[in-house]
Amino acid sequence: MTVEYVISGVLGGYCCLSAILFFFPSLVHKKKVHLFNAFHISHRGGSGEFIENTLSAFRHAVKAGTDMLELDVQLTRDGRVVVCHDSDLTKLGESPAIIADTNYNELPLYKPVLPVSFSQENVVEANSPEDRKIPELEQVFREFPHIPINIDIKVNNDDLIYKVSSMVEEYKREHITVWGSYSEVVNKKLYKMKPTVPLFVSMRRVATIVASFYLGFLPFLPIKESYFELPMIDICIRRAKIPRKTVIRKIMFSVFDFLLLNRLMFYHLRRRGIRIFVWVLNEPEDYECSLTYSPDGIMTDYPTKLRQFIDNRLQPQQRGSKSNLATMIHATASAATTKSTQNLIPESEEVVEAMTIMTKVEKNLKIWRDLKNFPTSGGANNQNVSDLVDGFFKDVRLSTGGATTSLTASSASDVNKQSTDVNVETSGQQVTNGKEDVTTSKSRLVDKKD
Repeated sequence: MTVEYVISGVLGGYCCLSAILFFFPSLVHKKKVHLFNAFHISHRGGSGEFIENTLSAFRHAVKAGTDMLELDVQLTRDGRVVVCHDSDLTKLGESPAIIADTNYNELPLYKPVLPVSFSQENVVEANSPEDRKIPELEQVFREFPHIPINIDIKVNNDDLIYKVSSMVEEYKREHITVWGSYSEVVNKKLYKMKPTVPLFVSMRRVATIVASFYLGFLPFLPIKESYFELPMIDICIRRAKIPRKTVIRKIMFSVFDFLLLNRLMFYHLRRRGIRIFVWVLNEPEDYECSLTYSPDGIMTDYPTKLRQFIDNRLQPQQRGSKSNLATMIHATASAATTKSTQNLIPESEEVVEAMTIMTKVEKNLKIWRDLKNFPTSGGANNQNVSDLVDGFFKDVRLSTGGATTSLTASSASDVNKQSTDVNVETSGQQVTNGKEDVTTSKSRLVDKKD
């Protein structure tokens, strides 16, 4: 009888502790902090509207108002990091070639017409040979210095990992880069190489996290990754025209979908600061279906279509105060830690404090990325951005019980000179978010680029 009591007590205590940590994971896990939002993600640059993984596709996606570019990288024989999904170009290229066995200048162009991977009934056509050229990752970094990029490392190659890491550091993109691989071996190398760069989960880790959730271990599981990127399997299978010939396969796909798409599991992951991205959705009804799970990001082959859905589906006040603000303003005091190490901002402690205040004042405010430039991906002019900022912080004042929070951007002429002043004030009042109180007098961040 005593043994039974002991076992019951242990199990009961474990269940209670598991429940407490499930809802309050910050008691044992440090919550991850993100410096940008990315709801609209262009898969391979938007492979349904331009040839995938090309500069033309990336330019079009940015013009359409994407928050993030998703791309894949490989390494050529002469050591160039190129943006391409397949290591074997038999299906995609004008002529067969293995990227690892081919010099960059010898790589074939993409075919002028390609099927869309996750919408097999559709094809995309190139307008010119320039639209079919395989670019280097460095070209993408140079042309889109302020656009967040999700990098999928396609092969387990130490030279590739090192060169991508070096380029991320050289172009000062640690704060707006997410990287990873569906191979856990590669992910471990990436994390060891540069643990400060956000990592997305490998397939093995997806299985581990999902299994831990259903077995009750998830609250105790350390998670190094910052992004939980997963497919909506039933939609992907249907759109990609993958045959489900047997009843068993149909049931299997449905079970996988049910296990992966669990809102309670997503709730816990978000409490730990882990963001949920779903892929690859290409139709309005699929976008609508995904909203059931409140994802933090939707990956699509059709950036224009997703942008139209977002603009039409979201409430105007949501678009004005949060979504479009995150979408349009490419940066904000992002990279406080990065800039501090680069000695670009003398008042580094104030920068960190200001960012902390802004994060705690409004949970949905996750970004302030690079206010030096103010390029707007959504096509807004500076007055639009100013109005959005004013509207957003009015909402913040109301939601925080009167605490005064303001952000003042420089004039359009100053913006063009890449000079921006940001003011964050709380006027000595207490800002309460959950159980945390933050009190400060005044923080001022001034960032001027010579």
